[in-house]
Amino acid sequence: MNKPKESNKLSKKKLAKALKDNPDLSFRFVKQALTSHLEKEAVNLEAYKFN
Repeated sequence: MNKPKESNKLSKKKLAKALKDNPDLSFRFVKQALTSHLEKEAVNLEAYKFN
């Protein structure tokens, strides 16, 4: 049987684990960091090139 694809949504389980592993960081910061990581994976981004 095929393994289901991991959801692009931020799961409560991932958020709870990240908060437990990083007690010094705020809930808001951890949530924004995980959300931005998911957005990066969902969209094909290009690196910014400096002149």
